[in-house]
Amino acid sequence: MQPTKKRAEAVDALMRSRSVAEASRKAGVTRTTMSRWLQDADFQRELRAARGRVYALTMSRLVHLTGKAVDTLAAILAGKTVSKGKFLAACKVLEYAAGVRAEDAQSRMDEIESKLERFIGEAEK
Repeated sequence: MQPTKKRAEAVDALMRSRSVAEASRKAGVTRTTMSRWLQDADFQRELRAARGRVYALTMSRLVHLTGKAVDTLAAILAGKTVSKGKFLAACKVLEYAAGVRAEDAQSRMDEIESKLERFIGEAEK
């Protein structure tokens, strides 16, 4: 099913809302309609894709902060005084960014393994 303007608005509303009822109001559809759409496989794909885009943007912002995090740690190593909060934030940014990197590497490994399995399967025919 092709996404309609109303369904796209519903996906956007779901991304910005704390509940399905709130999202229904924001999208201008009934709670029943929203519930029906949430059971639809195409709508679920649209929602997952939207969440994936938001997650990717968030992870990009996190990775962008690693430079500032390293600068904070470098300042501490240079003997400068940095607040405990800033130090802890820098450590968390670097920790989470390492997780993003590991996630990217795992995705690439999964892709390579899948291609290799297909290649081996075709070679055995």
